[in-house]
Amino acid sequence: MKQASMSFDQGTRFEWSGATTDMRALQSPDGSTRRAETITFDSEVRFRLMFASAYSGTLHVYAVDWDSLDRRETVTIDDGSGPRSATIASDFSQGAWINAPIKVAAGGTVGIWVIRTGGLNAVVSGLFLG
Repeated sequence: MKQASMSFDQGTRFEWSGATTDMRALQSPDGSTRRAETITFDSEVRFRLMFASAYSGTLHVYAVDWDSLDRRETVTIDDGSGPRSATIASDFSQGAWINAPIKVAAGGTVGIWVIRTGGLNAVVSGLFLG
């Protein structure tokens, strides 16, 4: 069941490896492959999730500093009730998760901003609902 549609307001896809056994890489739904990928931009990656139906649950944001360039970032999530932020202030070359409860009315939107606070650029590897 489709829960949301997503659009990139700012960001570019980048792939380190289309097939890897590295456990930091996200796994395909059927479990057959892992891909080392990210969405990146110099200063800030921006997404929007649009919900046709009301949704209440947890938004999970996954980020990996694949090339260990001492990245630091702040993740801000706004479901319409006001922005909430969490900072990834230390090494996340092994991956980092930000988990935020969200509640969205039918037709509502959630904004997600991943802002570079240190290192080369902002990166995010996955968004998950549930």
